[in-house]
Amino acid sequence: MRLPSIKDSAQQFNSLPTTRDMPLSHGLSSYHLKKNGKEGLVSVSSDLEAQVSASFSEGFIKVNQGQLSRPLPDDQRIQLDSKINSILTTRTAEQVFDQYISHFAPKYPIVVFPPGATAAIVRENKPLLFLSILSIASVGYCTVAKQRELAIEVKNQLADRAIVRGEKSLELVQAFQVTSLWYRAPDEYRQMNLSQLVHITTTMAIDLGLDKIDVSKPAATAQESRGRVELQRAWLGCFLLSASFSLILRRPNLTFWTAKLDDYLANLQQTKAEATDEFLCNLVATERLCHDINQELFLSDPVRSLSRQDPKTLLIIQGFQDRNDSLSLVQLHSLQKAIVQFGRFASSLYAHELALHVNNNIDEFTAPFFAKSLKTCKFVDSNASHRSMLRIIVIASRGLLDTFLGLSVSDMLALPPHIYGGRVIYAVVILMKIHKTITQSGKETSESIPLEELHLEAYLEQLVAISKLLIAKDERSALSRAFLIMPQLMGWFYLYWSRRPSGADESEITEDLLTKNSKGQGSSASQAPTGTFGGDDWFAEFFNVEMLG
Repeated sequence: MRLPSIKDSAQQFNSLPTTRDMPLSHGLSSYHLKKNGKEGLVSVSSDLEAQVSASFSEGFIKVNQGQLSRPLPDDQRIQLDSKINSILTTRTAEQVFDQYISHFAPKYPIVVFPPGATAAIVRENKPLLFLSILSIASVGYCTVAKQRELAIEVKNQLADRAIVRGEKSLELVQAFQVTSLWYRAPDEYRQMNLSQLVHITTTMAIDLGLDKIDVSKPAATAQESRGRVELQRAWLGCFLLSASFSLILRRPNLTFWTAKLDDYLANLQQTKAEATDEFLCNLVATERLCHDINQELFLSDPVRSLSRQDPKTLLIIQGFQDRNDSLSLVQLHSLQKAIVQFGRFASSLYAHELALHVNNNIDEFTAPFFAKSLKTCKFVDSNASHRSMLRIIVIASRGLLDTFLGLSVSDMLALPPHIYGGRVIYAVVILMKIHKTITQSGKETSESIPLEELHLEAYLEQLVAISKLLIAKDERSALSRAFLIMPQLMGWFYLYWSRRPSGADESEITEDLLTKNSKGQGSSASQAPTGTFGGDDWFAEFFNVEMLG
């Protein structure tokens, strides 16, 4: 199959739903049971709680002998329990845990619990994991000061157990995964390193052998089956973390796709231990596609590159698009479909990114994004296949942004920020590069991709509004902090569009923008609750790389 023609792309483009066509929010009723007309978690009887506790302690701990399960000594568990009580009441801790169960875990179901598992059960059996959950899901249930206390405590506990004591366990892997996936912005960007968290999580999982679980033999008991599936989810979670982080930052990936991961997915789909496992398999499938695209098209390789004019390259790209189109959304409810669709649009963007490369300038597609990301904006080719790739990029960028903007603010904040926030900003930067190129190119390009089809100004206006809502609702969210870059992107857009004189030196305009931002002008970041850094700086902190400018 060939790349679609311009006409085909235009038809697909025109049929793409706009933001106004997307629902503003999606229900989570499939994760809740309704009682007295209200959504909520159904309470469990003492008998059921005892059964779940037995499954938790005997199934998970007994099956995963040795290093996989190392319960805290009683004195340390009591000390940690006391520390949690000094920050949150038991009732508040239960509410925060329920918030994680109903609002966070369903959107990225790597660390999930058996039906009926209560806060008390998890707190008793996996106190470090429980603390990690409290640290990422407590917004709205306690003050910012207490959120800060929880963040400091979980950081200290994880560092003490994993680094100082050198311990390794499934619980630690899961605690690191929760902390990494829903990374919270620290007060000072040098306090925590997200890349280190991802590295520790993955290497610990490898040391524990989570990448080598034998699934060829059927489990002897239901408890053993549940324990085995939990281990498989943990390793799949490591792949999701490592692969997504690698592509967004264009760094080497710690994990590669192996036949064992295929076995894990097949086993998850067969056992159906949790209702969200099918959705998890879809998330893994889309991230694997992004990972394969990164590997085969050398998107992260500063040395090797492919020519987009080579017919073999076009066949590779078309193969990825065919795989993307074959991904199924059956058996998913509306919110799950939106999240998977987001991943499909992202993979399509990555697959066609070569159309925007000039001399393998991959640094311009690497987070964090600054004015340097818009440095090289020109179309080297002008043939039909290249224009078709550009239109697919526009379709995918708009689709990704429409999908994200169709979510409620609460749903946005419950998604892993580095994956979704990073890719939203990536899509905006891609559209800005195309917009800039069209404005300074000839008539042929502007006729094949009219500026009005980008809807760039409308997207920037919506994202600036969203950034204000995010920071107002959760000022310590890494997504909220990362989106402080949106007013600066809007500022660049207006600066370039309204002030660029004919034949102006692009470096002067870029320098002008950077100078204004460094002085806090033209950005709402200085009005953010923290008032410490500007948007660019917070985005750099979000991925914890050295700040520029």
